[in-house]
Amino acid sequence: MPNNTTPEHHWYTRSSHRTSQGIIHYDSCPCGAHRVRLAHRVLSNTTDRQQPTEQPVPAI
Repeated sequence: MPNNTTPEHHWYTRSSHRTSQGIIHYDSCPCGAHRVRLAHRVLSNTTDRQQPTEQPVPAI
């Protein structure tokens, strides 16, 4: 079950643990985006990064 949804993302907590500043959560979305939350504040995310415009070259 997602812990938070936005129009573009459905976040799932993959890991969490206590720190001296609160509980830190490592979340991911099925689209491949990730974010880190501490005490319900987003500290870092990959949702603002641009997606590649070309397909990767397959390995031989």
